[in-house]
Amino acid sequence: MKKNHFVLAALLVVASVMSAAAQKFEGTIRWKLNYDMATFLKSEAMKESMQQASQMFGGADMNNPQMVQMIQGMLPQGFDMKIKEGNTLLKVKGGMQAMMGGGDVLYRKDKKQSYVVDYAQKMYKEIKDEDDAAGAKAKVSKTSETATIAGHKCTKYVVETSVEGTKFAQHIWTTTDIKDIDKDIIKQMNAGQEKASIFFEGMKGVPLKVAIPELGVGMEVTELVREKLNSADFVIPSDFRKRD
Repeated sequence: MKKNHFVLAALLVVASVMSAAAQKFEGTIRWKLNYDMATFLKSEAMKESMQQASQMFGGADMNNPQMVQMIQGMLPQGFDMKIKEGNTLLKVKGGMQAMMGGGDVLYRKDKKQSYVVDYAQKMYKEIKDEDDAAGAKAKVSKTSETATIAGHKCTKYVVETSVEGTKFAQHIWTTTDIKDIDKDIIKQMNAGQEKASIFFEGMKGVPLKVAIPELGVGMEVTELVREKLNSADFVIPSDFRKRD
């Protein structure tokens, strides 16, 4: 298991568990990604990637301001999470994946399965459960700190996680005042999400913000839009080819 995969997956888990509890919610939840580039580029999780990038550019200093600006432009800036009848479609905004049509992430509640769907190439791929949470340990602490996020009062939790000897502190803000999303979302997590419950045991509410200071990355909900969505958007077209 790679540490950077584990940490970045943790960010998406916070978003994906919301769909498991969205019994009545239908619409779009917009997330903004934030980066502290100095911390992000020097983090242990990015060490291997930075070395590879330097080799690609002939040993260039990847901390050079021009290189930093280039790397930041390649990173996703956020994503829209569309939810309908427990199904979820994640559409990345900004960065190389969005520009190159790298694919959206679709979760089908009836199949309890996630897919990467590449509409440009008319292909899809099943996302396998790699058990990234195996060997991880977490301690959840509720704080007295509050904040208003996307118009909702949130309480901050600190989740201290240890993976392969490396410690990460995740700061997660949750709210209990969104009525059409179950406030006890952890109890509603379905198959494929149980292994992520180590992050949330002892927490209550809907997560609207998460930050990992050691990695220099985080995300925050900017808007919840209740709207009718097209059911066809949550179905893989019949002429799409499965990729191994």
